[in-house]
Amino acid sequence: MNASGGSRGLLRPLFLVLPAALLLLLAIPRFVAGLAVDGTFPVPAGIATNRTFSKQEYQKAAALLSLAAAGDGESQIARAQALWRSGADPATVLPIVRGGMARSPTSIQGWTVLAEMLQGQDPAGAAKALSLALDLSPHDYWLVGRKTRAGAALWKDLTPDARTQVITQARLLWTQEEMRPQILPVLQIQGGASLMTQAIADPDDIRTLNRYVVRMRLGVP
Repeated sequence: MNASGGSRGLLRPLFLVLPAALLLLLAIPRFVAGLAVDGTFPVPAGIATNRTFSKQEYQKAAALLSLAAAGDGESQIARAQALWRSGADPATVLPIVRGGMARSPTSIQGWTVLAEMLQGQDPAGAAKALSLALDLSPHDYWLVGRKTRAGAALWKDLTPDARTQVITQARLLWTQEEMRPQILPVLQIQGGASLMTQAIADPDDIRTLNRYVVRMRLGVP
């Protein structure tokens, strides 16, 4: 056997193994990212369903989600929400939210958290983000309270159509009894009481709401 034939013989197994090795190298980052996302349970799901966690739990979830693929918009939005709730600087969190939204432009949670974060620095932008969240998901069960609070804070910047949608959200907080605990945080926002009054309208229901709020504040069932 000549030298060239021997070389080809030695290289043949390498050529056979190389594609599998390349696939493995490409798969490892995805595998690590998948493990990172799995390790955040139950924080992202809890955020979506109005559960509250400690600052340390939010920080841990955000750190793990930072390992997720940058192209995974929903994971980046979850990371941003965890950072936001951990008390991170909005200047740090906003680019992550926007990056996630660029990849998942129909994310209801993304538009909602953007509306929450922009209220202080860009009310007009926050109002547009909230309007998109309302249009994309007018009756999203878990986000009704958050959208109502954002609507109360951004009322003067909302279009008439968005205001009508926010009133509908606020009304759901009263008509759906299991949502009523979310009313108190709305009332703590400037304009929240006025919004709830518009949403309920009926004087008897408003009196019932007032009694309910008093019991909530006193911790009486």
